[in-house]
Amino acid sequence: MRKQVPGAAASLLVIGATSEIAVATVKEFIARYPKTSWQIHLLGRNDAALAQLAADFHCSWGHYDTSMTPEEQQACLPEGAIDYCLCAVGYLGPQFVAEHEPHEAALITTANYTGLLPILDAVALRMEAAGHGSLLVISSVAGERGRRSNYYYGAAKAALTAYLSGLRCRLLPHGVHVMTIKPGYVLTRMVAGRKLPPYISARPQTIARDIVTATAQRQPVLYTMWAWRFIMAFTRLIPERIFMHLRKF
Repeated sequence: MRKQVPGAAASLLVIGATSEIAVATVKEFIARYPKTSWQIHLLGRNDAALAQLAADFHCSWGHYDTSMTPEEQQACLPEGAIDYCLCAVGYLGPQFVAEHEPHEAALITTANYTGLLPILDAVALRMEAAGHGSLLVISSVAGERGRRSNYYYGAAKAALTAYLSGLRCRLLPHGVHVMTIKPGYVLTRMVAGRKLPPYISARPQTIARDIVTATAQRQPVLYTMWAWRFIMAFTRLIPERIFMHLRKF
């Protein structure tokens, strides 16, 4: 497979830039390609954290939230071509609250799928017009099969994964690379306090290295850590009649 690497100058848009995976990935791009002059633009909800990150990376930033209107979201985009776009927006949400409060269920759906469509569509159109670009979006292995413990989150991620699959097919003839990133357990703030299996739980830096490597290879789907590809293949094979009785899932 022929690798594609950034040239002397490249632009990188990061949506959900304060996430630990996003920060680690920006650092990995810079470290992997030190000869590239990076023009980075950060988007997110936490203005104070964004301002600090922008100072660290010597770049620009803007406020973004999935509750914004499509017009407001499109206005968040920087001017000019976008060579790389990483979307690291995600909200796990408490499942037990979502089961009883429609507002929480809607919030999970908006944060992980419907609220992302306006800005992802806008980026896709920008890249399509330019005839190049890599759109890198973090989904989740949780979207591959509904589990009793997080099916609102999983359903939203399943929808996002399906959207990205269709978008990838549409943009392929236009030279645009769309990659669906499917992490398993990641040791971040979002799962703080939860006991995770150590052998299949990764640090953000590991995920970042996988993302940058897979981007150069123009992979369509990235499972990270790699073992999750086989774990989810096995999970999908379990008959529904059996699966619905497995409390571990």
